[in-house]
Amino acid sequence: MKLELINKHFAPAGELEVPDAFFARAWNEHLAHRLTVSEAANARQATRKQLNRAGVKHSTRKLRRQKGSGAARVGMAGTPIRRGGGRAFPNTPNENFSRRLNRKEYRAALASLVSRLVRESRVVAASELVADERKTAPMAKQIDTFAPDLRVLFVDTDFDTNFVFSLRNLPSVAFARLSSLRAADLLKCDRTVISRRAVERISEVWA
Repeated sequence: MKLELINKHFAPAGELEVPDAFFARAWNEHLAHRLTVSEAANARQATRKQLNRAGVKHSTRKLRRQKGSGAARVGMAGTPIRRGGGRAFPNTPNENFSRRLNRKEYRAALASLVSRLVRESRVVAASELVADERKTAPMAKQIDTFAPDLRVLFVDTDFDTNFVFSLRNLPSVAFARLSSLRAADLLKCDRTVISRRAVERISEVWA
């Protein structure tokens, strides 16, 4: 299949042949869901910590005598069944939230997601992602012409320094290396621009 091609000034420059195995794959909702959930889970940090009954600061003295009060028997104030007591099964910092997809599942899920965005006309290819100088104003004007009021994601194997420095302060622009491309990056952006060399890399490795 072919993708719309733009030049370094974000102007139309014809079409680019791309592999069907990655850009024209059938939609697989199950794999796409697994990919997004695993990314969110793997981004979590185990920072929660709760105290057990040994960690709370309470006297270990028995609250009242065993017999004669007419009420139920009670023990120490730090027991988990009392307000202010320790937790019976506390959350600890060594919790493991990670979820794993094997390589075949990951590639299939990402290809399915990208293919759906292609069918929705949200993906274009670029001959190169470069800038002649580190100037934000002219690049911002080009972005406004290319995708007005849209969030744009640029994908490349390695970014040109001038290009990144010219656009990184724009809130509507995001960058992602092909080796670390995430489903969340694709879903958050309205338009995705993939460089020609990233497409060539996909043809070699992914397709």
